[in-house]
Amino acid sequence: MKQTYLSDSDIMDWNYRIPQNRPYSIIARYSSMNSQPTIVFVRNNNQYNSYTPIGHSPTNFSQSEQDCNEPEENFKFVFSISSNREDDFWDIFNKLRKKGFINNVKNGNGTHKPLNYNDKIVQSKSNTIHKVQEKEYIRYEFLYAGHLSEIMAHVTLLEQTIELFSKIWGYDEDGKEYNLLKFPIGSIASPFDNKGRDLIVLDYDYDKNGKDYYINYVVSEMIYDPKSPVIKYGDVITVIEANLTFSRNGRIDDLLN
Repeated sequence: MKQTYLSDSDIMDWNYRIPQNRPYSIIARYSSMNSQPTIVFVRNNNQYNSYTPIGHSPTNFSQSEQDCNEPEENFKFVFSISSNREDDFWDIFNKLRKKGFINNVKNGNGTHKPLNYNDKIVQSKSNTIHKVQEKEYIRYEFLYAGHLSEIMAHVTLLEQTIELFSKIWGYDEDGKEYNLLKFPIGSIASPFDNKGRDLIVLDYDYDKNGKDYYINYVVSEMIYDPKSPVIKYGDVITVIEANLTFSRNGRIDDLLN
């Protein structure tokens, strides 16, 4: 993912996550200046389009919409993750955080600012251990207070991390853990069109398209002679899974070990 972002539906869905008695609504507004929508707050004298398909957010407002200043809000977000993978979860979160957001936020005075990540809106963060079918989890509870766009940014990062984290690790009914990816970090793969080359998987790269999430592979070619004590490495590149296959050399090594 080159940068993290909220889609128009991600933005509009926040109208259902805040109390319905608020004097404002949240809309996603596109412009030629940005590839992703801007977050805009409008006064509640606007009305949603009378018809909203099931599973979709309302997107049409009356012509009388008036932009307003960004509100301050309180919000709570709770989730649990497997306790033995806590470090992996926050590693994904921090990688997404460092990418930054594409979206902008429109101020009431007509100016724009980048969608910002701000830890200061976290008023409290607590975690407790609990078990589900003998599997140990950590339950996190975040309480936020501050600019709504910054709350949206922080919760979005957590939710995107949850989606990506769930694509890497899975468990059976007995609680046995499985890596769901075809090529875990440290494994050896080959380009699909050149099985004579060996690529070591160094890391994962995360991507999002609409509501779909993808995990790509950060790899480097291994250049070595079996008779030499030295391995050289080529450039570090990012490859999608469809362009990789199992390395013949890597699989033979696995069998021998």
